[in-house]
Amino acid sequence: MVVCSWADVALSVNRVIAICFPHHYDRCKTVKVSLILAIAPWLLAAVFVILAELKIGSVFVLAAGRGCSKRLLNRLGTFLNFMEVIGPCVIVVLASLVVFYSTQLRKRKDSSGDMVSVRLTRLIRRRLIIAKAMGLSALWCILCVAPPTVIVNLYPQVLSIHPTMGKWLRTTTVAEYAVNPVRHYIKSFKYTNPKPYARDCFRLFGIVFSRSSIS
Repeated sequence: MVVCSWADVALSVNRVIAICFPHHYDRCKTVKVSLILAIAPWLLAAVFVILAELKIGSVFVLAAGRGCSKRLLNRLGTFLNFMEVIGPCVIVVLASLVVFYSTQLRKRKDSSGDMVSVRLTRLIRRRLIIAKAMGLSALWCILCVAPPTVIVNLYPQVLSIHPTMGKWLRTTTVAEYAVNPVRHYIKSFKYTNPKPYARDCFRLFGIVFSRSSIS
């Protein structure tokens, strides 16, 4: 989860540079920069694991006899946990706002002229689609990871009192990547026909929950 979240951050930074600073984008297309962006999320994930193993800020504990979770020890652990889960989503949202704002400025500047080319109109439209897709994906991730993060770290006793809650929390974690609405958004550009997508969502939630009940 940490690797995927910070990989999204790397991609969003790449998009910000490509759209807002196109003159500097050639420097970011090198193999060296690509390797750095690919390796950095894995290194960050390893750092978070090592810190937890050393009991710096948090520690790994068994979660109801199945798997493990982190128990926060101090404010440093709270901050590190935020940077693992919610922090990357917030950064992606900010990046999408930067892309959206810069695109709106470009659109306003060019619309003041007498003629706007078709190519420029398509370019602005693609940029807006990218910005909206980035923001929507990040907001969806926040909605999926916030409940398990808050409950596991602040109210762990709820999981022992209500075992079913753990099954639903696992479902939201799976939904973060398996049911990301950006797939449907990019395909149609608008939510003109949400029925097929909603049907996919209910099917996935039913499958995950039924498997969790059996296990």
